[in-house]
Amino acid sequence: MTADPRRLGRVLREGGRDGVLYRSVRHEGGPCTAVLRPRVLGPCRQSTHCAFHFDGSRIVAIDALSRVWTAGP
Repeated sequence: MTADPRRLGRVLREGGRDGVLYRSVRHEGGPCTAVLRPRVLGPCRQSTHCAFHFDGSRIVAIDALSRVWTAGP
């Protein structure tokens, strides 16, 4: 890993790269991306709502929700 990720990003962007695909350090086998040019992203659309369960130091579970609700006043 580089000591200065901003410098790496600058070098890659100046070299014409749109982004970087790399392996996740948190989830073995999981992909991560660093987008250097926002134009390469398509329009966003709302998808799955999830509940993240935090134990005070890390996320211990993620549940996909079938219904989304908001608390009243």
